[in-house]
Amino acid sequence: MTTAQAEQKMADLMEQTARVYLEDVLYDVLLGHDEPVKTRDIVAAVKVAGANQRVIKEVLSSSNRFDQVERRWNLAARTVDTQRPMQKIIAQVMDACGRPMTLAEMAHEMSLIYERPAEHFEEMLPRLLSNSEYYFATGEDMYGRADWLLVTSSDDEGDVMFDSFIEKEELSPYTSHAAKAKWVPDEPLTGALDFLKKAKAPVFGRILQFFAWRADPISFDAAEFYTALAHSDDFLLLYGQRVADGGIREDLGAQLNDLGKRLEEMPSEGEEEQAEGPVEVTEADVDEIVRMILAEQGPARAEDLLDTVLEVAPGEKAYQGALQSLIETLRNEPRVQWVGDGRWRTPEAIPEYINEVPASLAIPVYSFVTPEGEVLDQELEDEGLDSGLRSDIMNPVVMDIGDEDPLDKKHAQPLGDRQKCVVKYQYKEAGTFPLCQINPEFFGTEPAIINVTLVDEGVRREMWLNRGTRLIYDMKDWYKTEMPVSGAVFYVEKTQKPDEFRFVYTGETDDRLFVQPARLLELLELKEKAESQEMPTTDIIITIMERYKQGIEFAPLFTEVNLVRRCSRRLVASILSSYHAFYRKENVWRYDSEKWSKGFNKTKRKHIKKA
Repeated sequence: MTTAQAEQKMADLMEQTARVYLEDVLYDVLLGHDEPVKTRDIVAAVKVAGANQRVIKEVLSSSNRFDQVERRWNLAARTVDTQRPMQKIIAQVMDACGRPMTLAEMAHEMSLIYERPAEHFEEMLPRLLSNSEYYFATGEDMYGRADWLLVTSSDDEGDVMFDSFIEKEELSPYTSHAAKAKWVPDEPLTGALDFLKKAKAPVFGRILQFFAWRADPISFDAAEFYTALAHSDDFLLLYGQRVADGGIREDLGAQLNDLGKRLEEMPSEGEEEQAEGPVEVTEADVDEIVRMILAEQGPARAEDLLDTVLEVAPGEKAYQGALQSLIETLRNEPRVQWVGDGRWRTPEAIPEYINEVPASLAIPVYSFVTPEGEVLDQELEDEGLDSGLRSDIMNPVVMDIGDEDPLDKKHAQPLGDRQKCVVKYQYKEAGTFPLCQINPEFFGTEPAIINVTLVDEGVRREMWLNRGTRLIYDMKDWYKTEMPVSGAVFYVEKTQKPDEFRFVYTGETDDRLFVQPARLLELLELKEKAESQEMPTTDIIITIMERYKQGIEFAPLFTEVNLVRRCSRRLVASILSSYHAFYRKENVWRYDSEKWSKGFNKTKRKHIKKA
């Protein structure tokens, strides 16, 4: 064997030893649990240098000592055929642990295997464990398997090897180290430690015992030697009955650190999750998730729930599948309510007011008739509207609560990562915002009620959205005092978190809805006049248009009309389309008082909506 080959063999041996060392630590963690344990809980309990989460998952999944059950980890030795003799099951439990076990530990494992109380086995096991043919005591209420001990019933070296199942070839790699070790009479551990330091690698337990026996056959006692070794920090007893110098722990930590670096260069955990298959949400998961949601003072977020319970994090390929599985599972769960892509709340946490439309946003129905019996303010079918107005009324900025149409691709904002929002007077006063201005898919297409967080320069506030009322609530604190009464523009931007959005306001305004403070006062005066004199909407439109001799576009006209009287966009469009005195020129609407005497356009009568 070349030097390079020897070095590689030693490196492979050290990595394998590091893996077994970590296996033993993990085994001790799981030994104290009745149920399968989550990886995150195991990671939190392990205090071994170099053992990060990915290294721990790698060691757990590559060892036959552990089973994965619904994305949690359990001891494989707990799944055995209980029809086998109990002696064999006890032996299997001890071998899987790889070290002496306390009576309490064995009783606990047997109770899980046989599904009987641990107290039953605490009473029964001492009788079985007292049989020296199979077991030996390694301290008070602690036992090991007799097979782990060197058999020294003969003084002949060959007989000892035969009785202990040791081959000559197994001894040869260590003979020179044993010869050079400083064996001290009546102190076998001293020589054993010196021997292991010279071997620089773990040695099979019975081989170590053999060399200790050979050095002092008269005083050597295998059970006493093993017991002293198992309770000494100077030695490291590993699964498979390997023994190493305790000082090797630091080197094993370095090996685990190197393993972690290599794993980082391998496919991401997301790809590993994909290979594992879809994540299923079990009944136990649901109960745990519901308890978490009920315990939260605020919203319970999907990434926290999935990470804590199912150990699936955003960015992993399994995450979206796990999220959909969670949503479907909790959809009919009465104790909690899904309130958006990434969060749940208790039903009691959902405000009552989000199920109501503020009275100030309601559009009243008026009826105006002249002394001559002519009905005013009549709404037309869309076919009767001016062709340009048919498009104008589909602009989201003129749509309103109770007065909107489904957005088509031509008029809806591009989906993107941000949405432009223009505030109208009534919504600023009510602290709400209409959903009709926002792309229907921006906040997702379901559920009906959504709860998100708005953030801006360290400020975080909860916001509610109700698809039934078509409103966003809790916006009042975002509508700053310096904002104009109508026409302020703000943006809602997506962030890295699906349930958090950024509020952006820079002082921008939209000319179509912007109203100067002085003009607002004029319109409010007109509002009082209109209410006191029961002025028809047609007269309100005429009064407003008389101010704009050069004409006015539909959106700003509609904005001003609504500051005087809440009415539908189709009504304003219908009035403009019905009278000869209103006409469009160069994309603006004008009023010709001289044509008012011509009255209602008779060609429009067939398009009047039936009451």
